[in-house]
Amino acid sequence: MAILLAMYQKMKLIRQINQDTLKLTKISSKMDRVTKNIEKTQKRFTSLFAQLDKQEQSMKNQATMIFQNMSGLGMGNFANAINPYGFNGMNGFIMQKMNELMTTPKFGVPYKNGDETKYHGNISQDTLNALWAHYNQNNGFVPNKDENGNPITEERVLFNVDGGQKTKVNVYEGFTQEDVMLFNQAMQQSKIMQQQTQQWVQNQNMQYGETVSIWANARRAQLEAKQDAALEPLNYEDTILQLEKEQLDARLQRLRAEKESYDQLVGEEAKNMAPTFGLR
Repeated sequence: MAILLAMYQKMKLIRQINQDTLKLTKISSKMDRVTKNIEKTQKRFTSLFAQLDKQEQSMKNQATMIFQNMSGLGMGNFANAINPYGFNGMNGFIMQKMNELMTTPKFGVPYKNGDETKYHGNISQDTLNALWAHYNQNNGFVPNKDENGNPITEERVLFNVDGGQKTKVNVYEGFTQEDVMLFNQAMQQSKIMQQQTQQWVQNQNMQYGETVSIWANARRAQLEAKQDAALEPLNYEDTILQLEKEQLDARLQRLRAEKESYDQLVGEEAKNMAPTFGLR
């Protein structure tokens, strides 16, 4: 009778072990699915964050080009085309501003006439071309020279700065000393204008960059909230499944231990019931 009861309990334990093992298999399958969904969700939002970072940087870069083009410093604009001769840091921006100052009266280049400031401008195009050609060829201005290689000079009134008194000035081919003075003044002013324009572009970039960063941070916070909302139910489900798995693992460990004890009991009972034929 005892062996029958032991065998019954053993079979009952085997059935429970099989049922719990099946449950554990299903839970493991669900956990794999949840884990994959969590990874998929994380990858999707990682991609969205990367796209946002790329968009933020792209907006800043595009703004830089826009501000540069607006100010005449853009690579695609003539104003920033590099001077083919490349002398003295000359570039298209400075060349354009110098041309404006030297050929347009309203821009004019100031010079001192005693204590009075006057403006000299409106150089002819031929004179301007001669100035540029000479400057680029000589990396500056070199006066005409005599047969001995000495600079040729002449005495005359220069801009009336000395109240009509003559002064010694260099002689050039196609332009005058006054034109050279105007050229140098225009270059100095144009370089100052370039520095001011570069500072303006830098300030605009900084202000716009701060605005873009504020927008990007707000968008980033929005994405983080959506990510949390998407992951919360998955993480909760994963936690519940993990708890169920731990409970089943503990239950199976206990059931297997009980089955092992019944295995021993059935074995001993079967040994005791076996006929000995008087051999004991």
